[in-house]
Amino acid sequence: MSTLTILGIVFLVLAALALAIGILMLIGGRRRSEIIESKPAEEAAKWELDPSSIRPEPKPISEFETFVPEDEFAPFTEAVKTADDWYAQGCGELRGGDEVAAASSFLRAAELGHARAQTIYAIQSLRGKGVAQDYESGRRWLEKAARQGNVDAIYNLGICYMYGRGVEEDLVSARKLLVYARGRGIEEAGRLIDQIDSGVRSDPIF
Repeated sequence: MSTLTILGIVFLVLAALALAIGILMLIGGRRRSEIIESKPAEEAAKWELDPSSIRPEPKPISEFETFVPEDEFAPFTEAVKTADDWYAQGCGELRGGDEVAAASSFLRAAELGHARAQTIYAIQSLRGKGVAQDYESGRRWLEKAARQGNVDAIYNLGICYMYGRGVEEDLVSARKLLVYARGRGIEEAGRLIDQIDSGVRSDPIF
């Protein structure tokens, strides 16, 4: 057998082998494609869903909002309330006769530095209205508001010193505070000053 004949046979064998490999790859590719394409349909059948609802991308946030109870957002909405918001809410609750709710709202505003709310909450504490009576707490809140120049707080702080409410009785300090309040327009402070000077005091208002 000549060399040319041998080379011809080898070429034919290689060509046949290449053709067989190509056919196998084509069959395997089609099978893999069928498996991939059928997977969404199989998942859909498993969960009884529309195949079009099976998507690889994340769902938009709006699709999950209905699963979050509305009250879960309450801490966030309340966190953005300002001191003025809490004060206004407390005033509304107080007008509505709910002293407990009002005290809670005034306290929130007071903690945020609202001087007027600090004064009202202090008086509620001193009188035991909407909150347990606590002279010391009331006096502390009056001091915070007084440092901000709230005249009503200064006036009521003078009463605390005059009658020893949450602080040791100190008529000298009481008179100074009441004189300041009278000078800022609180006329009732003048009557208390006269009582201190005369040594005859009326019953305390709290």
